[in-house]
Amino acid sequence: MVTLDDVLTELHGLRALLQDRGPSRLSRADRDRLARILPVVAGLMGSAPFLARELLEHPSAGLRLVLAGCSSRSLGRLLRRAEGQPVNGLVVEQVGAEAGAKLWQVVKVVS
Repeated sequence: MVTLDDVLTELHGLRALLQDRGPSRLSRADRDRLARILPVVAGLMGSAPFLARELLEHPSAGLRLVLAGCSSRSLGRLLRRAEGQPVNGLVVEQVGAEAGAKLWQVVKVVS
């Protein structure tokens, strides 16, 4: 049986791992852009894995608006820099690969 102490210990360990990742690789501009992109992606995709290309092809007008000016390559690079870096309570994680492209997901950070 898992106790509350077990859950809290694991939560503290995960928080320490996130803090130990070192300084952010994100510029202020990256953070601002991600603060607009990630909530829209999370709202549309939930925690389902996605390719950068799939986001650019998605029919959502809101997503097209926040991704304006992005190519799949530039979006992929932004997601790679953002990996593991909390931005307004959301984190991008690489969860695999498909046909040579990285699969991503957006997850909520529990604080």
